[in-house]
Amino acid sequence: MTSEEITSQLEAIADSDHFVADSYELTDAWSAAHGGLETVEPILRFMESHPSIEYGMPGPLVHYMEDFYHKGYEQKLVESVERKPTSHTVWILNRLINDAKNTAVRAIRGGHEAGAAESHSR
Repeated sequence: MTSEEITSQLEAIADSDHFVADSYELTDAWSAAHGGLETVEPILRFMESHPSIEYGMPGPLVHYMEDFYHKGYEQKLVESVERKPTSHTVWILNRLINDAKNTAVRAIRGGHEAGAAESHSR
């Protein structure tokens, strides 16, 4: 499954009145095809290009991407937010920040709360 195929499939449903339901069908197909981390970036780029779509809360695309949590998904999301933040991608990033299992955030919080950070780092 290529980035172009994923983008084409998403573009085909972009104007759908049933975007969330159609997204479930796509993510089910991608899962059945054993799509990997390479599927995350085209989904995020689609979200960047279509910020006004109602993706759900969080929606099937986010649930699908979260299958790659601790497998590189976080970095792809950060890159997306740095490249072109949208309300949905920033909200997704906030979900990661609030996750108690997120070791990077725990390390930052732990160092700051313990006073281990130098004053210019706080």
